[in-house]
Amino acid sequence: MQRFLYIVNPISGKGRGRKLIPLIEKFLNDNNIAYELKISEYHLHTTEIVKQNIANFDTIICVGGDGTLNEIVNGIPEDAFDHVNLGVLPIGTGNDFVKNIKLHKELLKNLSIFSGLISNKIRSTDVGMIDFKNSRSNKRHSHLFINAAGLGFDAQVGALTKNNKILSGKLAYLFSVMKAMINFDMINGNYSFNGSNITGSKLMLSIGNGISHGGGFYLTPNAKIDDEMLDISIFDAITRRRLLTALPKALINKIETIDEAKLYKTNELEIQLSKPCFMHCDGEIISEDLSEAYVSLYDKKIKIIEEN
Repeated sequence: MQRFLYIVNPISGKGRGRKLIPLIEKFLNDNNIAYELKISEYHLHTTEIVKQNIANFDTIICVGGDGTLNEIVNGIPEDAFDHVNLGVLPIGTGNDFVKNIKLHKELLKNLSIFSGLISNKIRSTDVGMIDFKNSRSNKRHSHLFINAAGLGFDAQVGALTKNNKILSGKLAYLFSVMKAMINFDMINGNYSFNGSNITGSKLMLSIGNGISHGGGFYLTPNAKIDDEMLDISIFDAITRRRLLTALPKALINKIETIDEAKLYKTNELEIQLSKPCFMHCDGEIISEDLSEAYVSLYDKKIKIIEEN
């Protein structure tokens, strides 16, 4: 019998995660589905839950946002990627990853899809990996991402959005953009990919496995989660006034009309920074003083459940 592990972030969606627990449990009990439901209680707890329970389950369902999903992905052992399926019930602030897959807007229909009560399919999707070093240490770290990563202004805005306890979605991101514009620095470094080097002062560098970042900003609109490539958008140095007119174009999927934005595809990227900066993975800040990073595709794929 297939067994499901539901992991709920109770504070996702400004507390919606906690409110949905009784509804989820009623659905699973009424349909005689074998499951356990675990509640994430603190930062990185979700990763711990996955590591401790993965051997006992065939399917993990993420009840949360992109950050919760990122913690699940980073908790799956390498030898489990081939046989564990992953479902995503999007109730977070941004919910960018699910823009790349086919799901219903109705919660109960999504629960039915995950459980196989409605016809579903399994999609093998790419996963990105970042091997990186901070400026204050020689120790190297690694982190996986399933939707997007970024450094510079993008990551600084992500940090501010994460700390916003009132607003959500695009509104939270826009508020953070305005706040970040008061005091932001360009990033400087060398970015090597496809045999070329890009240098100089840049606003930000966004890496996409998926099409959107920050709750619906299409920074890598040509990305596909299963094409074995990563999409990159690099913004040249820009004034505050120009940024105010340019960034909204990403909301309506018109980033390719922004002169300062350059779009590329690659399967690996090397970053060397002359001054440390923020970096995020799926909206979660993994470094506040990044000095260098190597970004590539992970050699395992995630099996995502979506509607047939």
